[in-house]
Formats: sequence, structure tokens, C-alpha cells
Amino acid sequence: MVINHDVDSIARIHAETLVLDFGKKIALGPTAAVLSDPKVKAAYLGTEEV
Repeated sequence: MVINHDVDSIARIHAETLVLDFGKKIALGPTAAVLSDPKVKAAYLGTEEV
């Protein structure tokens, strides 16, 4: 297990990724799929207010 907040290194190194948001699992699976998951994007990039 590695704890890492550097998304670029995660994408290069890890085949599977688990993402937690305030201790709650929001995504687990192949890294490319996890990084493109809308829940992950919303949690870490925010959402646009309309």
C-alpha cells in the first residue's frame, strides 16, 4: 500500500487505485478508470456551480 496525493505518479506507477474522500471509499479499480470517475473528479477537482 502506498498513500500518495500526486496524481501523475499514481497514473504512471499503480495498476489499481483506491480513492478515499473523508475516509469513505468512493472508487476502487484500475487506475485509469478511477481517475476518470466522476465521483473522484468531483471530490478532488470540485464541481462547477451553475
